[in-house]
Amino acid sequence: MKPLLQICTMKSFAFIITATLLTASTCTRQQIEAGFAQTMIGRWEFKSSMGGYAGKRIEAETGKKLVLEFKPNQEFQKTLNDSVTEKGTYELVKVKSIYTGKTDNAIRFNAATAAAPESSRLDKIIALKGDSLSISDNFYDGFQSVYTRLK
Repeated sequence: MKPLLQICTMKSFAFIITATLLTASTCTRQQIEAGFAQTMIGRWEFKSSMGGYAGKRIEAETGKKLVLEFKPNQEFQKTLNDSVTEKGTYELVKVKSIYTGKTDNAIRFNAATAAAPESSRLDKIIALKGDSLSISDNFYDGFQSVYTRLK
């Protein structure tokens, strides 16, 4: 009977260790995401897009100021020369990236504007480097758009 007790004790110990490690890694991941979400809140001006089958590059047009704003309550708004063109909610998610093959930060837009293109509702890979924000389609021949933070 003693070996059975030892086996049960070892299983309980293994379960406790596993549960503790999972809890610790989950807490760390949530803290990183909260910091990431906080960092992206603000107004971002469109600078360029690049992609497509031919690698087309689209620069911001002179006289057209396209701004993407992220609000703390997980709402976003796009404006063109201060006129709202699209608005809705967003959520930050983790998805497998076609670029790295690993799990990356992504954004999912849920546009409330009927005119919003269907492609805006897909998960997009999102990255922050200083005052630069990139949002990339997570499919082949997609586009990557680059924004800079407005101060």
